[in-house]
Amino acid sequence: MNSTASDTSGETLEAAKARVRQEFLDRRASLKAAEPDAGNQIKDQVLSLHKDQLFGKTAGYVAIGDELDIGLAMSALYRRETVLCLPVNEAQASVLSFRAWEPGSVMIGGPFGTRFPEANAEAVSPDVLLVPLVAFDCSGHRLGYGKGFYDITLAELRKDNSIAAYGVAYDGQEIESVPHDVFDARLDGIITPSRIILSDSESDEPA
Repeated sequence: MNSTASDTSGETLEAAKARVRQEFLDRRASLKAAEPDAGNQIKDQVLSLHKDQLFGKTAGYVAIGDELDIGLAMSALYRRETVLCLPVNEAQASVLSFRAWEPGSVMIGGPFGTRFPEANAEAVSPDVLLVPLVAFDCSGHRLGYGKGFYDITLAELRKDNSIAAYGVAYDGQEIESVPHDVFDARLDGIITPSRIILSDSESDEPA
């Protein structure tokens, strides 16, 4: 576990998040270079989880920069006839929408280097989300880029649906405790190249 960045005493929450975010963005770049087989290992972990908890409609992501690439996992799920989709953040809207995806889908570019299916792709309401992140802890707290897209989207989806959300990360992205408050959406688990970490039952999210 990487605990050096977990001491936030004397800092505001936003300052602590910014400090941890920069440290782990730098670390993630090194992890990507050091673990070239991570995408294949993630595929095996996702398929293992899929076997134990049969997925419904599943939202993945297209990796940006040093994010852990889940392309192999997505293709493997497709071969198992899982309905797949990708998040859409056109016009920098706060709540993500989702469009159907399969290998070979026509993709267009969006804000922050994102890519997603074109506008005529079918809209999908996912049951499972695979979520990129910068840092995580074993309680399911996630640090992202600070834009809040997934926090807002998960809060909205959880109003009416039972959604399972799993972060995807290198093992070295773990921290003892991610700086967070009640508005930061908590994940159901974390998938790394070596393990699946299911979050504990306690939650500090608002009811």
